[in-house]
Amino acid sequence: MLLCCAVALGRTGQSNSPAKAPSAFEQTLIDCEKGFLVAAKKGDASFLKRTLTDDFSFVSFDGQLYSRQEMIDQFSEGGFDIMPYEMQVVPAGPESAIVTY
Repeated sequence: MLLCCAVALGRTGQSNSPAKAPSAFEQTLIDCEKGFLVAAKKGDASFLKRTLTDDFSFVSFDGQLYSRQEMIDQFSEGGFDIMPYEMQVVPAGPESAIVTY
C-alpha cells in the first residue's frame, strides 16, 4: 500500500507540460508507420513488400514476434483497423529506431 501511495504522490508532482514536438526524422518515421497501418487496413501487399526490409520485425501487443513474410501474409488480407495512440520514436542505435504506440 505504501508503494502505491508513493507512486501516486510522485506522479502528482509531475508537470503536465505538453510533449515535445517530434523532430523531422521522428515525424518521417511516424508518417511511415501510419502508411503501414493504412496498407494493413486496405490489404495493400505491394506497399508492404516495397517498404518492409528483409530484417523487418514486428512485435505485437502480447510480445509475439513476426517476420517480414509473416506480416505480408497476414496484412495482405486487409481489414485490420489498428488504432495507434501516443506514437513515439525510441532510438535503438546509431542507425535504427523503434516506433512505439
